[in-house]
Amino acid sequence: MEATEDSSIAVSFLNGAVRLSEQCKMVELLRRKSRLTVAFGACSHLGGIPGLANFWNKETIFNRAYHTTPCTDNPDGVVPQ
Repeated sequence: MEATEDSSIAVSFLNGAVRLSEQCKMVELLRRKSRLTVAFGACSHLGGIPGLANFWNKETIFNRAYHTTPCTDNPDGVVPQ
């Protein structure tokens, strides 16, 4: 993809949230190589549900998911390894 001439792709459609640095690099590359880039869907347009994680750090999200949600039944505090 990097060897492709800039603006040589007519249209790129992006879907899904961009959460990792590798994903960000790919999106930036596609933007450069495309004349038009279309964000298709709520995740690519506004971040969707995964985008909500941008408001908290990893430890807070992990704690919420495995310990403090109203429906969590985990008295031994077991977490994935």
